[in-house]
Amino acid sequence: MIDVKICTHLFYSSASLRNNASIELDDEYTDIELNGYKRINDLRKRNRQFKTLTAIEESLWDDNAENNAVASDKQNFVLLLKALKEKFDKNGFILALAVEANESTANKYDIKEISKYVSFINLRAYDFHGNSDITAKRPKAGHIAPLYHSLKENAEEQKLNVDYIVKYWLSKGTPSNKLILGTTFRGIDYTLANPKIVGRDATVVVDPKYSIPPTSYYFTCPWERNRIWTTLWDKEQQVPYISKREEMIAYENVASIKLKAEYAKRMQLGGVFADSIEGDDFSGHCGGEKFTLLKAMSRVLRDKC
Repeated sequence: MIDVKICTHLFYSSASLRNNASIELDDEYTDIELNGYKRINDLRKRNRQFKTLTAIEESLWDDNAENNAVASDKQNFVLLLKALKEKFDKNGFILALAVEANESTANKYDIKEISKYVSFINLRAYDFHGNSDITAKRPKAGHIAPLYHSLKENAEEQKLNVDYIVKYWLSKGTPSNKLILGTTFRGIDYTLANPKIVGRDATVVVDPKYSIPPTSYYFTCPWERNRIWTTLWDKEQQVPYISKREEMIAYENVASIKLKAEYAKRMQLGGVFADSIEGDDFSGHCGGEKFTLLKAMSRVLRDKC
């Protein structure tokens, strides 16, 4: 069974596609009863550069639906995008894709061909580690979005980072200016088996009854100034961790987000997007400005020097 979810997104378009944010209206209550779609669309009256996008998201409830896919599906998807592109162009609409950041998913697309018919591709370059790869056989921590691989990782693990997946999509034919690097303001809250061993590959406690709880920069940033918490910077993977006794959080901070924005700029990508803005310090309660991460990212992208 395939469940299709339609969401509404707000998109701020510039000539370089380097500024975008999204607000999801993924239920009838938010959309209809709270008049969400109209309220978002009304923002265009204040700024004509805003564009409203409708996203169609499919969730596979039955794993067999994906496993039974045939080779012709690749070509059929290209034909679908081509047909949509022809219709969209007549109405001045934007056609884009959001894709998961792993090689196995990328292999299901004819990347070179689909790139011809979309305005941009949002690459979700995060969720490389967490519940999906923590098992009783591998009870080790990893960062949600390492920028680079570690020399201590095996061949498969070295594919689980931003740099690898970006270069993979580029090598398969995606024009760099159509690739939008996805970042996240979320984090992973681990329970350490040994409080003295922290960071990547630290052994963590696995409870099969519960998933690893997510967190966000909003909840984590106050602890950066708290002496009870210890911060750790992974020099190889260019990402932070913060810990206190048995608790350790793999998250993004200002330094790591700026590095990702600089990476996108250096690779001449089309821009950066964030998942999602409510995970940022939207109130300034950490002692700095509001939307700390979003503004840090924006400053890098806007700097022409």
